[in-house]
Amino acid sequence: MKIAWLQVFLALILGFAAGLVFEKGLIPGCHCFKKHCCQSKENVFKKNKLEKFSKELSLTEDQRTKVAAIFEAKHSDMKKLREEISPQFEAIKKSAHEKINKLLTPEQQAKFEKFEAKIGQFHGKCRKCFDD
Repeated sequence: MKIAWLQVFLALILGFAAGLVFEKGLIPGCHCFKKHCCQSKENVFKKNKLEKFSKELSLTEDQRTKVAAIFEAKHSDMKKLREEISPQFEAIKKSAHEKINKLLTPEQQAKFEKFEAKIGQFHGKCRKCFDD
């Protein structure tokens, strides 16, 4: 059992560290983790990906059009899959949250709730970049 709690603890620490890295925009070229990344309806992230892909491979206009359609289909399929499995992820997150909450003192629980709310806001902002 000690290993399981150690794994939970390490996962939380890694998640927190990753959140700090992404929130501060410390990963070059990672648009979705910077504030105000979704400034318009046009998805800048997808557009830049297609531009880079097209340039690196020297695609013809016909190839570029077909690749853009493939990217769009992939995006649509991934979004559908995300919607299908989201409830399972939420159940796992809720279960872990409840288990951690039981280990904490009331004072720690209050801090944990604030921490979780802040992380939830960050993930909501990031996800919008990919769902547009």
